[in-house]
Amino acid sequence: DYKAVSDYFTLLYIPSPKTIYKDIKKLEPANYLVFSKKSYEVKKFWSIEDTLSGFSMPSGRTEKEYALELQHLLNKSVERQLISDVPVGVFLSGGVDSSAIAALASKLSGKKLKTFSIGFEGGGYYTDPQYGRIVSRKPDTAHNELIVRPLPKDSLLEIVANLDEPFADSSCIPMSYLAKFTREQVKVSLSGTGGDDLFGGYRRYYSHGLENIYGMFPKFVKDFFKNFINFLPASRKSFIGEKLLLAKRFVNRNLKPGFEGYAELMYYFRGDSLKALLGEFGAESPYLENCLKRFSDLRKPKKYIFTDFVSYLPEDLLVKEDRMTMGYGLESRVPFLDNDLLDFAIKLPLKLKIKGFCPKYILKKSLEPYLPKEIIYREKHGFAVPIGEWLRNELKDFAYETLTATNSKSKNLFDRHFVKNLLDMHISGKHDYGQHIWELLVFE
Repeated sequence: DYKAVSDYFTLLYIPSPKTIYKDIKKLEPANYLVFSKKSYEVKKFWSIEDTLSGFSMPSGRTEKEYALELQHLLNKSVERQLISDVPVGVFLSGGVDSSAIAALASKLSGKKLKTFSIGFEGGGYYTDPQYGRIVSRKPDTAHNELIVRPLPKDSLLEIVANLDEPFADSSCIPMSYLAKFTREQVKVSLSGTGGDDLFGGYRRYYSHGLENIYGMFPKFVKDFFKNFINFLPASRKSFIGEKLLLAKRFVNRNLKPGFEGYAELMYYFRGDSLKALLGEFGAESPYLENCLKRFSDLRKPKKYIFTDFVSYLPEDLLVKEDRMTMGYGLESRVPFLDNDLLDFAIKLPLKLKIKGFCPKYILKKSLEPYLPKEIIYREKHGFAVPIGEWLRNELKDFAYETLTATNSKSKNLFDRHFVKNLLDMHISGKHDYGQHIWELLVFE
């Protein structure tokens, strides 16, 4: 399905109901299919719009009351999802979401819970597993940590084999290693997936305030700042390097209003680059724009939060976790997406999710009795890997061999000159096209 191919290169994933196969469809989230001998019917059983219009939070509640109710709902959710006749563990990155699940699961299980984390040799600041160790001491868990050598070609092929269709979120790499490692000891694992999406944890939800301030400066000041930032080296190998990387992304974005600003954050190949790659098949996906229109009456960042909830969460994050865990026979459960907790989070006032530049404000307040403050209030770190570094080093030859080969399976689909140029620019270190090249490799 060439429209699905175009969606994939725009989004990193293929949104339902499409699949990569022309005549095969996926059920969309919160739908079920009724099949009879002669026909079938697809029905929707839940929507975020119904929840938004269905009930309201009681007025006059204090922050403390919200925090106490959230504590209660999170405890009940974890308690329900611990029920199992096989051993249960927890993915523990040391971030606030996985740490919350680990702390509550340990308290509720009444025994020493097994927790699991991974890091990558040379992965730098983003893959440092030290915070998982800190959390594992309070509560006292049986913590297991795996340090992985940089990705070899065989691991890449194993990961792709578990995907079933093109899917290019590179965090499936650490998830694959983590799932395989965890399955050696348990058959079920709880994760913190969904916490960012329900409680406003992504930087893009509070960066619009910075955009407004930055936009007030005259053009010559912004141009000077942009040139200065782009001159400095940046990587995820240190705290300062990561901050410079984020600053580069900020100043190089076209700070456009509405959908265009959101697309700058969420799309990969788009516009001219998509046309250069795919030629006549390179039509930019309307998927996210249609999702955003569902919440057009809301102000950002609330419309961004709900758009992510109906797109990025079910089509990327949950697909990644499901494919990578089930590839090794591990069942992953997500307590943050419990029905009662979900309804509560959707109706929460925005000021309790994001307070100034503090994301997930009320969630963090509710976790103070369970976790050290250095964990609760440390800056967000993504579940990322140094894919750009690997493609300049360990995977460089493999990438060139795979993507520029004359017998490539997709030689009639991609513009080979464009692909070679993309590789050359990335290898030179002047640009970071690691995620784009990873997309191409996965597809191939």
